[in-house]
Amino acid sequence: NELEYISDWNWSPDGDWIAYSYVDWQNNGIYKVGFSGGTPIAIATSTTGWFSDPTYSPNGNWIAYGYYDWPNYGIYKVSPNGGTPIAIVTSTTGQFYGQTYSPDGDYIAYRYYDWQNNINIHSLCTINSQGVITEIANSADWIEDFLWSADSQWILYKNAGLWSAEPDGTAKNRLTLASPEWYFFISDSSQVAYTNFKDIYTISTTGGNPTNLTNNPYDVGINFEPKWSPDGSKIAYISLPNKDASGTFWAEGLWVMDKNGDNKEEIATETTGWWGEFVWSSDGNWIGYYNEEGIYKLSSNGGPINQVMTGWISNLIWPKNDWMVYSGTSGIYKVGS
Repeated sequence: NELEYISDWNWSPDGDWIAYSYVDWQNNGIYKVGFSGGTPIAIATSTTGWFSDPTYSPNGNWIAYGYYDWPNYGIYKVSPNGGTPIAIVTSTTGQFYGQTYSPDGDYIAYRYYDWQNNINIHSLCTINSQGVITEIANSADWIEDFLWSADSQWILYKNAGLWSAEPDGTAKNRLTLASPEWYFFISDSSQVAYTNFKDIYTISTTGGNPTNLTNNPYDVGINFEPKWSPDGSKIAYISLPNKDASGTFWAEGLWVMDKNGDNKEEIATETTGWWGEFVWSSDGNWIGYYNEEGIYKLSSNGGPINQVMTGWISNLIWPKNDWMVYSGTSGIYKVGS
């Protein structure tokens, strides 16, 4: 199984299964495999169509996915045990992307690109359990990735700025004029954190004046890739330059701070100047990251850095305290942490 043919993998709510899309040019489909490995199980297959972005419903009863077989496009759902797929929304004039259930399972949000008659309109939409479709936003420009709040009350998305919107379309707020690079909801969904590269800010989900958490003193310095700790008390982020930077040496540092910006601490310095993606462990006690040499971990309070494995990887996640999961050169792997 070549890596480029395995994509869009997603976890079941109980953490026991991984669903993914697979292409071998003759038997395309949605498959699932147990966390312990074993033979993949086909959920939905086709010899002519393509599948994308499988996502579990919060109760684990359904897997929703994108499907296209020219000229027919759609979002479908199917039981994790297989069976006859059910159409959620279909089109012959545009394509669907990134379908994701709301945490309460009442909605599916998705992006839609309508290319009929060269209209070239990009939309962000929701569809509820009764089949009612609401267009949240549309633009001639690409509407970028969106996020659900944990309470399912808000959707956060980028479209010439950062916006929040209620899934039924009754309220929409423009939070920033420019589109940030990274953004996420604060744990109680009342605030949003984002970065413009130079600094990390928080702002109310309904808008207002932002609060600068990092106050970067460097004219050309940056703070980026903020990530929320599992318990909602900390934010980890990468800063350039690190605290030891001098002269032409501008390596990056990994920092942790309280959610209000207090108690900033650089817990690790990358002496070669490059960090890969980093992730929190599920209990919040560790941070794992990768670079071109392998996977590493360290305490979220700082301390020694331990190498977990060597070799090139991508798409690192830490879903269970004892295991990390990643994409390697020929499939999906797990490694003991």
